[in-house]
Amino acid sequence: MNDFKDLASFAGFSVLTGLSFGTTFFSLAFLYSSIEAQQAMNTNALVCTVLGVVGLFVGITQLNKKRQLTESEPIS
Repeated sequence: MNDFKDLASFAGFSVLTGLSFGTTFFSLAFLYSSIEAQQAMNTNALVCTVLGVVGLFVGITQLNKKRQLTESEPIS
């Protein structure tokens, strides 16, 4: 059961990291296109960019913690 729980949390953080990367990428692309067209920046795109960066940071740090924990555990 513990292995399944570790695998599920690792998969969850991997999904969070991937979705955050996608959100950040497309939000920045949208912001860049609005700057190039000299339009007003959309607040939703700014919020998505900030939340994407926060999610990316949280996902990567938690994945690293999980990886370090699994590497330090003895194999039984």
